[in-house]
Amino acid sequence: MRSQVLHLPYWPDYCSRVFGEDLPDNFAARTNKNYGGLDIKGKNIFFANAEEDPWQWAGMRELQDPTRQQNMTAEMINCTDCGHCVDFHTPTDD
Repeated sequence: MRSQVLHLPYWPDYCSRVFGEDLPDNFAARTNKNYGGLDIKGKNIFFANAEEDPWQWAGMRELQDPTRQQNMTAEMINCTDCGHCVDFHTPTDD
């Protein structure tokens, strides 16, 4: 469960407030161009994401073109407590 306020336009303003106005350029477009973005090229790649993982949106959730992205698989895992950093909690006796 994430707030609907925490969408892409929120973060540049947040970073400016935390780190100041003099931030480096956003290199996302250059990185996506260099590595293919969602049209990634490669062989024998398995993309695993968990339903509870807030980082799932930064990975390949589904193949964009299965005919061109052969030998790749993108799967979503749905299980209890199987997301990025789910083990960050106050320790308990159990």
